Amino acid sequence: MYILILTFIRMKEEQESTETDLIKLLYERAEERYRTLEVRDEEFRAEEIKNILAEKKKLETFDENLYRKIIARIWVHGGNMAEVELINGSRVTAGYKD
Repeated sequence: MYILILTFIRMKEEQESTETDLIKLLYERAEERYRTLEVRDEEFRAEEIKNILAEKKKLETFDENLYRKIIARIWVHGGNMAEVELINGSRVTAGYKD
């Protein structure tokens, strides 16, 4: 009887150890998946830009709030060129005068 109880305890410990290892592996896999996940929200962001701009009339002055809502980056190139990246990943290139 004593051996049976010890065997049962050992089997229970091994099962718990296996379950713990499995849970650990699942969490590691999920962490890796989230770390390498690429979000494709271009359409959602384009709709967001459209809605933001629909509320605006012709601008006479710089609107910092609007800028922060729809512009991700701006690159200024030599030769009077600027490239603007919107929050949906779209890029627009335009010339400008000093």
